[in-house]
Amino acid sequence: MVTQVEPESPAAEVGLESGDLIVGIDDEPITSSTALVGQVRERGAGDEATIAYIRDGERAEVTVTLVTRPDEEG
Repeated sequence: MVTQVEPESPAAEVGLESGDLIVGIDDEPITSSTALVGQVRERGAGDEATIAYIRDGERAEVTVTLVTRPDEEG
């Protein structure tokens, strides 16, 4: 479950909200936060990913362009 969405982040730009339940990335099921992190790490900055999520019992999808988080820059 999304616990926080950083302002001006790709997640915020596509409308993800705190409380959304991410259930898939690019047709890969997400069953845990560990699986989510693993799927995101397999992709690089600039890659697009389709995120499937559930909000208020309704499934939806958004496409997001991944970026490097400031605390991950080397």
